[in-house]
Amino acid sequence: MHAYLTANLPGIGGVIKETVDDFIVTEIPLYLPCGEGEHAYVEIEKRGVTTLDAIRRIARSLGISEREIGYAGLKDARGITRQTLSIPRVETERLLSLSLQGITILSANRHRNKLKPGHLAGNRFSIRVRGTKKDAQEKAAAILAVLCERGVPNYFGSQRYGGLGNSHHIGRAMLRRDFKGAIDAIMGDPAMVRDERWRKAVETYHLGDLAGSL
Repeated sequence: MHAYLTANLPGIGGVIKETVDDFIVTEIPLYLPCGEGEHAYVEIEKRGVTTLDAIRRIARSLGISEREIGYAGLKDARGITRQTLSIPRVETERLLSLSLQGITILSANRHRNKLKPGHLAGNRFSIRVRGTKKDAQEKAAAILAVLCERGVPNYFGSQRYGGLGNSHHIGRAMLRRDFKGAIDAIMGDPAMVRDERWRKAVETYHLGDLAGSL
């Protein structure tokens, strides 16, 4: 963004995300569990843990495959986030008794289907701004009034381009039917991968051992 829509109004100053507690995201479910079925819908609260890391820890604790656990959306590690996961064929009592670092099990109920990406109505954000200027509330109200009247651009951040920031390259390769190029881009450069398991898989892939990279 090259300019502010409210450049003629004074800002409130301050900083965000100074601590994990300053950024809280709560998932709004698209539907509620019906109370019966194969899957347990587990509401979790996590601190400093990504969704995929949470799934990995829960799967390891339960002795099941990570692929069996469903989720509606990915939440990053920088904050406190509450979301629902679906886990098949596990008693709710066992799930409620789990004790994992950075993860709290808030509730568990049963439903018939697995959660899949997009099965959410939205997200509710609670963001604390520290060190604001004097009269910040009045200034924020004036800014909000302008934004409500004019609207805001539908910008999106770099995270929408995937973990390696290259999903546009993947899409271009697929449109050109260069499927090997698409897979190469999906796997990425091992030097750019921070997750140890992922990095080892990428290194194995680039050595030509496709089965070993799975």
